[in-house]
Amino acid sequence: MKQFLKTYWWALALSAAIIIVVLLTTTKKIEVAVTDYITEQRIKKLHPLFQPKVRAYLSDAKRQGLNLRITDGLRTWPEQAALYAKGRTASGSIVTNAKPGQSAHNYGLAIDVIEIGKDYKTSNWAKIGKIGQAHGFKWGGTFVSINDSPHLEDLYGYTVFDLQKKYNNGDLVNGYIKLQAA
Repeated sequence: MKQFLKTYWWALALSAAIIIVVLLTTTKKIEVAVTDYITEQRIKKLHPLFQPKVRAYLSDAKRQGLNLRITDGLRTWPEQAALYAKGRTASGSIVTNAKPGQSAHNYGLAIDVIEIGKDYKTSNWAKIGKIGQAHGFKWGGTFVSINDSPHLEDLYGYTVFDLQKKYNNGDLVNGYIKLQAA
């Protein structure tokens, strides 16, 4: 019985070692997990073409020491109208110059991020923006009319007015603007 158990444990250990070696040598590089449940839910609402790009960005940011949360992604036109009203017809400061239909958020092609555990004043915006630009995003920290450091977008070669026209013409697939991968 002792010999059987000894042989059994050696066979089990050898099998486990073989499985580990196979997994390490045959699988592709595994991306770092997206940061949290809230971020994951917001990613799922983004344009399907945009989602993998956002995941790659967040994964790269995490590898570089930035634990980011998406604070805003897809935004409805009424939500955009409410933001546009701030500092104009509603109380608060102006936070956007984009009217409904004029924001990449309205098409699921933009995200706003923040470092988890930090606030607007303490987040590392320069690094956040640099990583985003390396992934092909336009970064809101470079906007001329309003500094929007949390903002990253990709319009895939279109203007927001092109996207608005496509939306108004019903050029949609599963509720999203029909786009071609760049």
